[in-house]
Amino acid sequence: MSAHTNSIPWPPYRVRARNISRDAGPSVHSDQVARSLGFKGALVAGRVIYSHLLHPLVAHFGVDFLARNRAQVTFLKPAYEGDPLTVLTESASSPGAERVCTACARNGEQAEVARLETSLPLPFPAPHALAATAPPPFDGVQREGSWEALQPGLALAAFPWTPSKEHNLSWCDEIGEALPLFREGEAPPLHPGLLPTATTELLHQQLAIRGWVHVSSLFLHHALLRAGQKLELRATPLEKWERKGRHFVKLYVAVVEIDAGDGAGDGAENARVLAEEFRTAIIKGE
Repeated sequence: MSAHTNSIPWPPYRVRARNISRDAGPSVHSDQVARSLGFKGALVAGRVIYSHLLHPLVAHFGVDFLARNRAQVTFLKPAYEGDPLTVLTESASSPGAERVCTACARNGEQAEVARLETSLPLPFPAPHALAATAPPPFDGVQREGSWEALQPGLALAAFPWTPSKEHNLSWCDEIGEALPLFREGEAPPLHPGLLPTATTELLHQQLAIRGWVHVSSLFLHHALLRAGQKLELRATPLEKWERKGRHFVKLYVAVVEIDAGDGAGDGAENARVLAEEFRTAIIKGE
């Protein structure tokens, strides 16, 4: 890590949590479902908290950070609508990596809500082999999204995704993101919070989900994502396990750029891997 990174003064970033998923249907982001699962109210989506954790890093490193980074986020406590959050960022060091930083989000009671570890590994990890396997097209049927129904190694259907500049602007407005680089030009860099949002959209399109709780995600950004790109998400459950009565699942998602002549679910030979997410969630029963 460079001395320049070590010398960065990281002022606190303060923001209020917003439950932008309240109207997305029965889920932990609705009061009724969240309370039935033991929470005091609807949970703010993890992808919103992740976006806030990234704000100071994007503000300082800019497009270079968005184009290539490894980011591990872990969600420790629920965040609720209106919670005041303070993001505290620190520089760190690690053998074989540059631009190493940690960040945590604390609520008004100073409890740690989420933690982020990010770096630029050298060399950068190659994409997972699953990214090269083109999944089947979506047949329009929403299947059961329970822990029992998910099978490791059985790919979900392809999810075509072409996020627009309007999607970028809407996301920034919804979460209170004011950085100008997400608004500039006809094809601005995509806000990184849109990647886990697309993963969530894929899951809700294809699976009947009631009580999934996002625990953590590892993101690998191999290249810059921009508004207007023709993309495809390829998702496959990697593993599932039970611990202390809780059911966990780890899902792999590749974001690939498809050549103009290809369609969702076509051959993988022209697909370029731009980003990956490894998501771990607890699946609650009825």
